Amino acid sequence: MAIRLMTIDDVPKVMDYVVELTWQDGFHKYFFPGKWEHPFAFRRWWTQYVRNLVLKPGVYVYVFEEDSKILGWVTLVPGDNPPPTGIDLSKSSPREKRLRRFYRHHDSILEKLRPNHAVRNERVDYFRHVAMPEVRKTVMSGEDSHHWMIVEFLVDPALPRLQKEDVWKKLIDVGRKQCQADGVQFWAGVERSLVERFETHGFDNKMWMEVGTVDFAAMKLDVSQ
Repeated sequence: MAIRLMTIDDVPKVMDYVVELTWQDGFHKYFFPGKWEHPFAFRRWWTQYVRNLVLKPGVYVYVFEEDSKILGWVTLVPGDNPPPTGIDLSKSSPREKRLRRFYRHHDSILEKLRPNHAVRNERVDYFRHVAMPEVRKTVMSGEDSHHWMIVEFLVDPALPRLQKEDVWKKLIDVGRKQCQADGVQFWAGVERSLVERFETHGFDNKMWMEVGTVDFAAMKLDVSQ
């Protein structure tokens, strides 16, 4: 068993259960109304999104791996410039810079040649540029503006229940330890169907937000203990 940072080569390994887990929840029904007619486009969007997270400076994408199989993964994005310790997240190696340029160009051309009809881009843009900044402004202020925030948390649904819970626990513990090391708070943006699961792992619901037909919670875990 190992917990490590995700690599580009890991992205295809998680796509089957990423698509399965996000197919029916309210969040992805609203933001991806065309996925039923365009399932491959839905998978394409997720592949591009996760790959770009892996390459994006300042972002942690941790995986839980066992026998070369990725059982779950979590993404931590920074709030108001928390000082990461222990790992260089600049992602400024020649290879990483080259990959970012290549995929930026590749995805731009692909979108022009074959627009992704699974996603409603204006809805996603509103969520990213209006809804989430509103959460940060109204809830994550003061010391809470210094945080790591979970934006993706996915565990292989094929795992037995107890093993699945163990993966959840270990990945949340990674985030808790990272927040403790950096002296920042620990938040999660949680779609309604997962709120209870996060509560069982110690998160408190601080605020509900609505975007279209979707409601989600801003949740916080006390990392002082």
